[in-house]
Amino acid sequence: MRWVLFTLILCVGSQGFAQSAAKPTAVSLAKKAAAAYKMGNYAAAIQALQEANRIEPDPVLDINIGRCYEKLGKFSEALLHCKIALNARSSDAGTQAAAKKCMARVEPRMARPKLRIESVPAGATVRIDGQKVGVTPWEGEVLPGRRQLDLELAEFRPYVRSVVTELARSYAVTGTLIPNSVGAMITVTSIPPDAQVSLDGQPVGNTPIFRMPVEVKSYTIEVSRDGYVPQVMSMALGEGTHLERTVTLLPAAGLQIEPRKQWPGWVLIGAGVAMAGVGGYYGIRALQNRSKARELATTSGSPSDLGAYRSAVDTFHSSQVTADLLTVGALLSTAGGFLVLTWP
Repeated sequence: MRWVLFTLILCVGSQGFAQSAAKPTAVSLAKKAAAAYKMGNYAAAIQALQEANRIEPDPVLDINIGRCYEKLGKFSEALLHCKIALNARSSDAGTQAAAKKCMARVEPRMARPKLRIESVPAGATVRIDGQKVGVTPWEGEVLPGRRQLDLELAEFRPYVRSVVTELARSYAVTGTLIPNSVGAMITVTSIPPDAQVSLDGQPVGNTPIFRMPVEVKSYTIEVSRDGYVPQVMSMALGEGTHLERTVTLLPAAGLQIEPRKQWPGWVLIGAGVAMAGVGGYYGIRALQNRSKARELATTSGSPSDLGAYRSAVDTFHSSQVTADLLTVGALLSTAGGFLVLTWP
């Protein structure tokens, strides 16, 4: 006899564990699975649900197992358990509706990767993992994983590339085919653009130049533009090579450097001189008050002169500190000013 117990629901947005009725042992396992699911430990939740399902098979448990597999990204296993729940004899209308929702979520994510392949020029034979599938431009579905693409066209060299594909994603590949009669190619760009490119003294066009076929040999490449210093380089091109260079042209008049402004340096020097003058004043004041305090301490024994003595001592200390700070500031400011004026 089937035991009817309390409903176990784990809410995750609108997608969670479905309602289930099972024996007490199966319920305890389902609770364990719910706790693991809530903590994100979907593998442990699957193990507990499968044990519960062995004790008392229930299509609701299959739905929950499918939900865990869906969280793990194992969509084929998720779809399998949702279909089991849908087709189970004991499935009621609510369970079947939940199973259909599960399948509606999972099936789109099971779609095979889509691949679009083009070639320059078009009309090349397309082989995927060695199997001929058509000619470029070609578009179709492929198996997920690493796929090898081969493009073949008469009088052109084969083009080979591998692509790693994933479920429910689209990819595009464009292959530029190199003629058999061409041994190498060059690509030249420049900053600024629209500079003339010459090979062995013969102009071949203005930058940018992309994938221009050339013979296999050594070349002297010159990139020039009015108002800029020409750039010359020698390159040896081998069979099947593709030379790519970006050339930065410098102005013929040289780089214009703005003269350094002098006024910040003179301001610093002026501030240093001013601080030195004020510091000198406080230094003289400190000496005067020190002399006054020493005189009162050695010549006067009157209690009425005690306040004057203390005032002279305090003024001496404060004036001395101020003079020292101003002197240091004057030295730093003056040195900084000379550094600004003389630094290259």
